[in-house]
Amino acid sequence: MKKTLLFLILFLPSLISFSQTIGDITQPFGVSPAFNTGGTVYTSIIQPDGKILVAGHFLTYLGLKQNYLIRLNADGSKDKLFEIGTGLNNSIQCIALQSDGKIIIGGAFTSYQGFDCNRLIRLNIDGSKDNSFDIGTGFDNIVNSIAIQTDGKILVGGNFNSYQDKSQRKIIRLNSDGTNDTSFNIETGFNVGVSAIFLQNDGKIILGGGFSKYKDITSNKIIRLDADGNYDSSFVTGEGFNGSVLSIAAQTDGKIVVGGSFTTYKRNTYNRLVRLDNKGTVSSGSLNTASGFDGTVFTIAIQNDGKILVGGDFSKKIRRFNSNLTIDNSFNVGESFVSEKLPNIVYGCTVYSIIIQENKNILVGGLYTSYNAFTQNSFTCLNPDGNRNTDFGIKIGFNHNIYAITKQADGKILLGGEFTSYNGIAQKYLVRLNPDGSKDSSFNIGTGFNNIVTTIAVQADGKILVGGKFSEYQGIEGFWYLTRLNSDGSADSSFKLPPRFGGASTYNTVNSIVVQPDGKIILGRSYGDTDSNYYLMRLNTDGSYDKSFATNFRVDLYTVGIKSVVLQPDGKILAGGDFFAYNGIKNKYLIRLNSDGSVDNSFNIGTGFDAQILSLALQSDGKIIVGGEFTTYQGISQRNLVRLNNDGTRDNSFDVASGFNYSDSKTPSKVITASIQPDGKILLGGFFSSYQGNNQNNFVCLNSDGTKDNSFAIGTGFNYSVNSILQQVNGELLLGGNFTTYKEDHRSAHLIGIKGNTYNLSNEEFIKENKQFSLWPNPANNILNINSLNENNYAVKVYDLRGKLIYSKENVNNSIDVSSFTSGMYLIKIETQNGETSQKFIKI
Repeated sequence: MKKTLLFLILFLPSLISFSQTIGDITQPFGVSPAFNTGGTVYTSIIQPDGKILVAGHFLTYLGLKQNYLIRLNADGSKDKLFEIGTGLNNSIQCIALQSDGKIIIGGAFTSYQGFDCNRLIRLNIDGSKDNSFDIGTGFDNIVNSIAIQTDGKILVGGNFNSYQDKSQRKIIRLNSDGTNDTSFNIETGFNVGVSAIFLQNDGKIILGGGFSKYKDITSNKIIRLDADGNYDSSFVTGEGFNGSVLSIAAQTDGKIVVGGSFTTYKRNTYNRLVRLDNKGTVSSGSLNTASGFDGTVFTIAIQNDGKILVGGDFSKKIRRFNSNLTIDNSFNVGESFVSEKLPNIVYGCTVYSIIIQENKNILVGGLYTSYNAFTQNSFTCLNPDGNRNTDFGIKIGFNHNIYAITKQADGKILLGGEFTSYNGIAQKYLVRLNPDGSKDSSFNIGTGFNNIVTTIAVQADGKILVGGKFSEYQGIEGFWYLTRLNSDGSADSSFKLPPRFGGASTYNTVNSIVVQPDGKIILGRSYGDTDSNYYLMRLNTDGSYDKSFATNFRVDLYTVGIKSVVLQPDGKILAGGDFFAYNGIKNKYLIRLNSDGSVDNSFNIGTGFDAQILSLALQSDGKIIVGGEFTTYQGISQRNLVRLNNDGTRDNSFDVASGFNYSDSKTPSKVITASIQPDGKILLGGFFSSYQGNNQNNFVCLNSDGTKDNSFAIGTGFNYSVNSILQQVNGELLLGGNFTTYKEDHRSAHLIGIKGNTYNLSNEEFIKENKQFSLWPNPANNILNINSLNENNYAVKVYDLRGKLIYSKENVNNSIDVSSFTSGMYLIKIETQNGETSQKFIKI
């Protein structure tokens, strides 16, 4: 009793100051790469005012919803004067500009802003639908190509067989109001689709595609028509091409450059590119077998100086030729475009569109994720020499999701996730940042990991434990789901995992890592070891199994596992996840073990939860915050969040009422991460759109009784899930996740710094403060450094608010690891041969 009273006397005078302006952005880390990963730019065109229309199969731009079409300013920023609303419902293949500025679009779509428009639409200059252009029921299949004549009539080619429910095979000419121009007589049309239309200055029309017949006339893949639609027999193609023609362009001298998937023309070898004269004869200088392409040519653009740019899925994806079709060696693309194979992302690498700006810069659209190792999804700007133009677009940050954030004692920040680049530079699944957000160049991971990083823990000696789905590090196999790195990013060769620790499995993942004060390592896993099938295990400091720790999570379903592990100050271990039993005894989704791995029978959850647990956090009073996908606890409604007493009973003083929900009732809401502030308030991130019936998108701060902390204003919040929360010493919060916007601000994708509560200890709070030692950082997150003027080795004891001894260690030198401590205020007592002294510190 006296001891408790002493601690109350010591702590009651403590003053904690709080910042009043919380929820504001303090540090943006850059947007997502332009278009969504896996998105494709099929076509683009430059307006006379320099603005750029970009279209294809994409859904976002800089993390904001943008369905299939966007207009950019000349510098790559979004043109806010062009508003498409909900946009289109499917991809765009082609765009054409009228002389009056109106925009004609063709593709696979069937609606725009909710209005029916089967495969073709005309927009006004501001993006609104032009109602004077009426296509009726439109086309029955995809539109591939559009060309506008000088008289305003519109040529449309594609895979369609009808227009406005009347037969119209693959080609049509429309009047400016959308009606069929019957003076353009195609009769039975083409037998296979039209992919390219080129209008000559004399009004004749060259068409390319996969066809072999037009009006019963044999013409393989290319044909020229007169202005009335009749076959122009003066353009002699003989046996034509053996593969599709996909792009046609003309030089200033009238010569015609043709690209596609073909390898022969008139039975002679021409690999995917050939130049013809006005009569259909091969022009001198055309590429032959030796110098041709090894993949399809999809696009051709001719510069004002006559040089020819070619794009496709061949090696390097883009090449430039002099006007005589010799290779232009002044155009250096280096490694050129690459599409990285990412989980759940369409894989491929192709250039589909090339256009040239007035300043001679080259805009390249396609399906790719980087150019010369710089992340640039689907659309990029090159200087005339082939180097990336760094002035086009805006700063980018992470290209994919963040799952783990951990801070080192020196203030540097480790992040793990699904990303493969940061600020455009390759950084596969793990990165360390300086406090200002710049990449820490002293931390070199080389080629990094080969799959997702889900969890990170920093040891007291500065070594870094990394867990996830990976099996390789720096190109070397054998790093099965867990590795330990030195502080410079090199693999720690002294850390040896047991044989067959992981084994190859799609579902095998290390989800949670906890380092005990004695250095032993607790792991929570999905699936499990192929020999023992353990989901919770403890390793010795060298990576070997700790045989004194006996667990037996043996289950039948391979998708289950431990998702979150928390070490209590008394050494007991809380484990939550997706499991049903332990040693054959039902323990639905949550269990507490003694320090030896045996079940702690004093912790009774009864019937437990009805779905998986994703997050656990321990309060300084010993109560337990539990978050996940569950909707009940012990049969009582408890949507995604509950607080338990130390014995496992529900804490009735913590009322979440209706809890969390997601706007789509078919999609389950979930609390993914929880962090306790020193003042007892609770920070929660996850995937939800409301809390207690009020809008609350993916992040919330709760008071200690479960009510929302209304002083923490996040406005519209995050547009997707928050997966990780890190409290900083200065009160800033670092949040990582799947999101790309916060408060409708798109400057920070997947990682953002926002203002949180600030905690400061005043001088009066130090108990008889003397200059014998100092603590830093204070508040602390992982490592608490102890600087002493007079002593090198000393004993340390740490007490919680109740006066309970929670940590004791002899022969301490310079620091202690407080990462396993719950958030709150503590008293640290330093014992030396000259006596003892105490100070307070805050753990965040």
